[in-house]
Amino acid sequence: MNFECIIYEKHQGIATIKLNRPKVLNAMNKQLWLDIQSALEDARNDPEIKVLVITGKGRAFSTGADLKESKTRTIEAYRDYLEELQEASRKIIALRSRRLPPSMGMPWVRDTS
Repeated sequence: MNFECIIYEKHQGIATIKLNRPKVLNAMNKQLWLDIQSALEDARNDPEIKVLVITGKGRAFSTGADLKESKTRTIEAYRDYLEELQEASRKIIALRSRRLPPSMGMPWVRDTS
């Protein structure tokens, strides 16, 4: 799988999604959300995957929305962007609920390196 805005790897039951826009501190654009959704779908459909790590390349995980891209975005394009963001969030939640009992909640790991 080739992606424009992420690096997606799988190794020994661990899927890693690395945001790959370090020049803009991994600011999130629509393509990044589409790439994340595709990677999440792949991880969800792979029975070997037990852990999902989402991280960022470079010195920042993410600065949030890509404001430069937002300057030229129409209302319709902004709505489309938000829909992709929401869909990616739903896929993350669905992935968690498939893997963990409800009592375990959502595990969070912080990179301290």
